[in-house]
Amino acid sequence: MLGLIVGWGMVALHGSEGFRAQHASVTCLFTDWAGSAAVPTLVDSRLERWSRRWLDRGFDRHWSAGAEPDPKRLPALVGAARRYAVPLVSLRGALRLRMLGEWGIPQRQIQEVEAWVAATAAPAGDG
Repeated sequence: MLGLIVGWGMVALHGSEGFRAQHASVTCLFTDWAGSAAVPTLVDSRLERWSRRWLDRGFDRHWSAGAEPDPKRLPALVGAARRYAVPLVSLRGALRLRMLGEWGIPQRQIQEVEAWVAATAAPAGDG
């Protein structure tokens, strides 16, 4: 799943890889499938480089761009959005509505999302 959470209380930052927090809450869930395109700034993270060196090569193949999502994924997302009473939107929609900036997402990360959305866009001329 792709989404946003807010964390507070005792917080431990882990560079650009993420954080842990004493308290957290889901803010939004996204309908996009993370495996639909490879965007170097997003996909070539420290975690992925580590996984290529130390974990089974099948791990990379399983999580590579283009892998098909589970068909139960969208109904599960709808259920989770209802359970947490949060919006379920596409990243393209979040960009168009400027939701990410309103929620305090740094501009550099918004640019990464824009690159990912552009990479997943259907080529011109496709139905």
